[in-house]
Amino acid sequence: MDEAVDAGLDAILATGHVNPNKIVLSGFSQGAVSALYVAAHSDRFAAIIARNGWADLTSHYFGPPGIYSILAPDYFGSEFIRYEAQAGSEFGIGRTPFEDPEIFYRNSPVLLASDINAPVLLMHSDMDSFSMDQFDEMYSALLRAGKDARYVRYWGEGHGPSSPANIRDMWERLDDFLEELGVAPTFTEEQPS
Repeated sequence: MDEAVDAGLDAILATGHVNPNKIVLSGFSQGAVSALYVAAHSDRFAAIIARNGWADLTSHYFGPPGIYSILAPDYFGSEFIRYEAQAGSEFGIGRTPFEDPEIFYRNSPVLLASDINAPVLLMHSDMDSFSMDQFDEMYSALLRAGKDARYVRYWGEGHGPSSPANIRDMWERLDDFLEELGVAPTFTEEQPS
């Protein structure tokens, strides 16, 4: 994944329209765990935003909603077949934690927190099927590792805010985070539209 990320960043930077010191990596849901993983392997990002995802592949595999996909497969579908899916597929590891616990360990952002150098903003919701405990632990890991981290928890929301007040709050907090770090986008006449 590291080579693909670097190639993508290099291609974006080659356009000349992007400040290399203001690149922010943001991910939602599965993208959140991916953003945190990439952040632990790259120092090319000025900030990381991870929303409504997970951070520990082992506890995510065994905890909710993993158990729900076993107890109610017609409702939850094949949510967790992704782990057993062939390696190289969308999220396929190709093995279970029983078969290869080391690969789950190596790919869990919560255990890589000490390698993340960019400031991190975590956001999660208490009614999300992805347990908010995952980001509670990620936030704790970042703080214990002495990293710059912020955490916003939304109550009464599912897989991302849906109430107008919380949506507005989320965007304000995202803007505040980026402005505080000096990486918020600015638009001038010279920039392409």
